[in-house]
Amino acid sequence: METIASLLQKHTQFWENLSRSEWKSYMVAVPKPPVVTAREVKKYAAENRLSIPDDITEFWCTPLVHYRFAFQSSLSLFASWRSGCDWHPLATVQEWRRMNLQSSDQWQEEQKDDLPHQLTLNGSYPQFILNTFPQRGKAGIYCRKAADVLVEEAITPTFTGFFQHWLAAGCFVQGNADAYLNLIDKWLPLRIPSHENRWLQFYRTYKID
Repeated sequence: METIASLLQKHTQFWENLSRSEWKSYMVAVPKPPVVTAREVKKYAAENRLSIPDDITEFWCTPLVHYRFAFQSSLSLFASWRSGCDWHPLATVQEWRRMNLQSSDQWQEEQKDDLPHQLTLNGSYPQFILNTFPQRGKAGIYCRKAADVLVEEAITPTFTGFFQHWLAAGCFVQGNADAYLNLIDKWLPLRIPSHENRWLQFYRTYKID
């Protein structure tokens, strides 16, 4: 069974291998987010009455090597894609939560109650959102398609589950998934069939583009 630690190792391996490939000129290294200690995460969770899972804590406490990979075909938009993610460090997660709460009057009425329990994990859309509200059966990883459009269904109930399916999709985030996966297939660090991949199925079902 995969753990967040084993997945992070495979994540690093995937990007390092891809960065040595013929596609390296389309890739940009993302600065490593500053790591924190588990004590800092627990302190933040306690001060804000949040239930932050252990796998998220470990994720923020682990040095992360990653890239952004984007390709735009001049011949066809169907051969364009974007992969990689600008993951937020804990300090930025805290700032986004503060800003969202301050602007809560701009959110849809049904989303306001959940805002205090949501942590935005990355910057660019689609944004991956940790909902930390298990009391209402809503804990899990969600997706925000645009500034005020949060898909109501969770991608996965855990961050580890999401990260595994996302990594098995080559860290794909937007564009033509089939064209991208055909290209990077030999570098994939683990395999989940496309029709069983929770992130790819979610992406296609809710038309995240």
